[in-house]
Amino acid sequence: VTWTSVPTATSYSVSINDSVNTSVPPSNGASQYMWVFPRLTNNTVYTVSVVAINFAGSSSPAMKTGKTVPPSAPTITLLISTYADQHIVTVTWTSVPTATSYSVSINDSVNTSVPPSNGASQYMWVFPRLTNNTVYTVSVV
Repeated sequence: VTWTSVPTATSYSVSINDSVNTSVPPSNGASQYMWVFPRLTNNTVYTVSVVAINFAGSSSPAMKTGKTVPPSAPTITLLISTYADQHIVTVTWTSVPTATSYSVSINDSVNTSVPPSNGASQYMWVFPRLTNNTVYTVSVV
């Protein structure tokens, strides 16, 4: 949550769903403030409020209600089963700007973590040593 500073505030009280109440001290010369509520549940509605506090008391709460949205999933753009004698499958997918890693799996068993590269728009992973004439399910999350 972000908010604009109040010149006379000596602190701010930030809460979510009236349960987590955090005191945020003012910062010299800051025109905006930000507070992050970690470990929220996706697809859940939350109400966040910010109250400015000073020697005269507390302001009315500035409130905003919104729903958390899960990050978008990568899109598999190319899945190649190469020549039978090579025994490999190559998967290529588009990047997700907010991704901190990708989990690539085949048949829900081989699970590999692929870290994002700075500025890459596509990624690729190769699954070696596969059996010919076998159906495999590949996923990227």
